[in-house]
Amino acid sequence: MSNRDNTDHQEPQDYVLYVPGGVLWGIYPLVVLKFLEDLTQLPVSKQFNNFAGSSTGAVALGGLNIPKSKGSTEPRYSAADALEFYKVVGRRTFPPRSAYYERQLIMDLVKLGHEFTREIVWMAFEKTDALLSAGVNGAGRLMNRLKRSTTPYEPFILKPMRFLHNTLIRPVDNAVERGIDHLLAKSRYDINVLREALDTAYRFEDTNEPVKLHETIVSHHVTSMNVTRNEPAIFFHFKDENGITRHVSHPDMDVVDLTCASSAAQTIFQLYKASNENHYCDIAHFDTPQTPINSYQGRMQKNKNIKLIMIGTAKRDAEIDVQRLNGMLFLQQLIGRLGAHLLGLPQRFILQRDLMNLRQNLGADNVVVVDKSMSKDTLRAQVLSNPRLINAAAHFGVDLRARSQISHQDRTPSPDLFDSRDDNIEKMESFGWDMVWENIDTLVPLAKELVQNAALRGHITNDRAAEIIRGIDKIYPMNETAMAHDHDNDNTPAPEPSKPSKWLQFDERAPTTLRQSITGLFNRIVQRDKYTPPPPPAAPYIRDRDTFAPHQDAESCNVCASGNIDPKKQRPPCTHKGPEPK
Repeated sequence: MSNRDNTDHQEPQDYVLYVPGGVLWGIYPLVVLKFLEDLTQLPVSKQFNNFAGSSTGAVALGGLNIPKSKGSTEPRYSAADALEFYKVVGRRTFPPRSAYYERQLIMDLVKLGHEFTREIVWMAFEKTDALLSAGVNGAGRLMNRLKRSTTPYEPFILKPMRFLHNTLIRPVDNAVERGIDHLLAKSRYDINVLREALDTAYRFEDTNEPVKLHETIVSHHVTSMNVTRNEPAIFFHFKDENGITRHVSHPDMDVVDLTCASSAAQTIFQLYKASNENHYCDIAHFDTPQTPINSYQGRMQKNKNIKLIMIGTAKRDAEIDVQRLNGMLFLQQLIGRLGAHLLGLPQRFILQRDLMNLRQNLGADNVVVVDKSMSKDTLRAQVLSNPRLINAAAHFGVDLRARSQISHQDRTPSPDLFDSRDDNIEKMESFGWDMVWENIDTLVPLAKELVQNAALRGHITNDRAAEIIRGIDKIYPMNETAMAHDHDNDNTPAPEPSKPSKWLQFDERAPTTLRQSITGLFNRIVQRDKYTPPPPPAAPYIRDRDTFAPHQDAESCNVCASGNIDPKKQRPPCTHKGPEPK
């Protein structure tokens, strides 16, 4: 009897996990997913049956949707692995740079100044040619009239300045343009670093082949912009309730390819050229969960029993100093901390509008948003008034009574999303745990729902689901009365926090070249299946043919395996005299 036959006759719900973009802020949702994985003792791909995201969300969820082998439903990476992997890749993809946006703005102004200068010089040369031609032709007409010639004067056009421009000015201008484009490209981050990292990780564990879009464990949805065709690009793979693939947009496209296509933000990277020869850019700034929900409902013809879980990247800003904002220039509004929200106003409006529409479409209870909105002081006051939260954090090795455990980074500003220094990465991880503590009253009931839904889908039995829920109640009881209840008679163990796999322990020494960076890092991170143990000690080779019998199989011969025999001279079957096998 299958696990699903043991459950009540209830229809399982479709849980859609959506993660937006946010560069290094993608650490926040991965911390939340690690917390859910620790509570439920289930991989994320067994909690949710639909993954959706763009940019950061595509990178974070892509690793969690990679199977161990073709056709397998077991993920290769846990949420703890994905978190560590994201931190490592983030350090390599975004090396520390100061005033990134300000430098980009300066390069844009230099580019604009060059274009403006080019147009001014060209117009000046054209105007000079026109004046020279008018002067010469005027003198020619005058001389023609003085000679009283009966032949009409034929004017001609002089282009000495155009010749000078084409021979001298244009080559210099082209060289300056190439130099500016080179500096502009160097001022941005290199998306090839991200691609090489993902290409090493997004592979099957047994065959080391890249994972295609139609081979993901659960449904997968990623958005991007096809710049070549000037149209939106939606990559999707939808499975039904039995895990059978129903719709795939790009069956031959690698998960690495579509993830990079969704991550190529124009303000961060250059356009990404995919394997289909099209160029893509990131549109995460204006992407919302409305897109995957509409796509799923339209393709699967399913309009009910869908629940959206959106884990944000703490983009919500604090209140703005209006008086100071009114006194800013336009450029200050673009690059200043108080004015940086200007670019986010349309995105926040579109997101809130679409969430309102989704609540009306799916139901208010079926749209759950987990994000960070409290200041450190508000959060600390909430923590100190909630002993259940203090005990739950202690289970994960965190003492919330200590002020240093609450993220000392205030909500204004958030940690720098491009700062990959170790101290800032630690702040971001602490910030992610702040999201957990702030939303724990939402996450714990959600974890129980996910466990029950996993039982309905046949991933676990009802007994196992009940055992997991009892363990969750031990960590975070629903109220103080339940907390005071004596659990001595309940032998159910509380779920233990997960840790990254041993193969994720890496050497932090800075490599000298990009190739050394990628090769050295990922040989330690994800290529554990290529590790081969050292050969056994070489057996002594004795030439006494009467004491030792000949071996017929070179693979079972200790002498051949030791490497003491030249493979060019020794061919199987093995005929030399070696130690007699036991």
